[in-house]
Amino acid sequence: MIALVGDFGTAFASAPIVSPGDPYNSCNFGGFDSQTVAADSELEPRVAVDPANSSDAIAVFQQDRWSGGGAKGVLASTSGDGGGNWSEPALSNQPGFSQCTDVNSAYPRASDPWVSIGSNVDGTGTVAYFAALGLNGAETISSVQVSTSTTHGSSWNTPKILITDNSTSSTFVLDDKEAVTADPYRHGVAYVVWDRVALPQSQSNPNSDRSFAFRGTPMFSMTSDGGTTWSTPRSIMPTNANLFTIGNQIVVLPDSSHTLVDVFQLSQGSGIQPSNQNWEAVLISKDGGATWAGPFKISKLDVIGVTNPDDATRVRAGAGIPDISVDPSTGNLFVVWMDARFSAFRYDQIVLSESTNGGTGWSNPVVVNQTPASTAVGDNQAFTSVVHFRPSAGTLGVTYYDFRSGGSSTKFFIAECASSCSSPAATWTETQIGGPFAIENAPFSTGRGWFLGDYTGLTDTGSNFLSVFGVAVSSGNPTDIVSATSS
Repeated sequence: MIALVGDFGTAFASAPIVSPGDPYNSCNFGGFDSQTVAADSELEPRVAVDPANSSDAIAVFQQDRWSGGGAKGVLASTSGDGGGNWSEPALSNQPGFSQCTDVNSAYPRASDPWVSIGSNVDGTGTVAYFAALGLNGAETISSVQVSTSTTHGSSWNTPKILITDNSTSSTFVLDDKEAVTADPYRHGVAYVVWDRVALPQSQSNPNSDRSFAFRGTPMFSMTSDGGTTWSTPRSIMPTNANLFTIGNQIVVLPDSSHTLVDVFQLSQGSGIQPSNQNWEAVLISKDGGATWAGPFKISKLDVIGVTNPDDATRVRAGAGIPDISVDPSTGNLFVVWMDARFSAFRYDQIVLSESTNGGTGWSNPVVVNQTPASTAVGDNQAFTSVVHFRPSAGTLGVTYYDFRSGGSSTKFFIAECASSCSSPAATWTETQIGGPFAIENAPFSTGRGWFLGDYTGLTDTGSNFLSVFGVAVSSGNPTDIVSATSS
């Protein structure tokens, strides 16, 4: 069961607060041009549990979002009771991805936090990996960084910089949307993937009306010593065709090769969106990341974007960025994303596809969200989906936001399925775990809309799903990260 209820516009007193305050309230780093900062805003969380003790969880999130992109910093919060209570380490014990956390950092801003936990090198303990971007305000300087913790997230090592790029007067370069995955089968091994954009400066505005987001070359780096050293970043796209990706994320299969599957949104063309040449797709490596095959297309992508039903202002919601999970018993893969094909392209819904052959073939997408049909088209929108398979129950969980309450009133749900989940006849049991709240209290991303994050976090503690997600609160406290468990 789930209990997370609050009055409209309140801070959800019954929900565990993952992000208790604003440690950056006196920090002035990160300003650029006329951009504004949403003070005391927390958004775009991810969560992981310790495979050796599933009561230990780490959530990561952006703190104090800038209107033009990135945040003052990214932070970690820890739980020792499966998400019932959270504690945020002092800044001195947080990884110094940006200057508001560590004045010696080269980067005024940070973004795109991601976390994963796996075995240490000798298999006697665990290592937490916290990945993030480091940026300047103009986004002409970008980096991918990883910090590690062997203290269950209570303290973190100085981040390792995997790559840093400086744009030139003629070429815009941006490292974007990184994700880290600890290998559940190989001790001390973890992988980071991201997209690297290189475009003429004339096409470089990430907040342009014509752009949902940039697409770039999929890049890869790995560690085999628990994060002490990382391999030289390299492209893993096995073709020289004009293909671009965003939202790369790796999972590891339970087969004898422990195959790596990297999911992403795939586009063909200039790298600037929108385009009608978009798919969800995967790359596959059967040798630990040394070589890659593909891309193998999952489905055509038909996302149209989310708007506030009250006034048609945009909502930045992750667009076509996919999320992936694997059943560790069968190796079946599940991918979810936003798509408008089943609504006659009137509004986005959450769809799912499954692979039973290691990622080379995929089922036709099916709708997951259980949003009731409304004659008000905007109230039917569902957005920002993530997926997780809970092995102890053999249950698939998918979370998402929607506007079913009418207007900008936003709720958050988990839908659970126990069998044949990729079938159109599958049974999904839906439960509200967050909201309602007014999305207009969330930070506003210039040119791209109200913003709670391009993703949320979903994992399990064995007996429960554990979700972390953003909720809009008030003008003085724009957003909080909260958690909910379900069984």
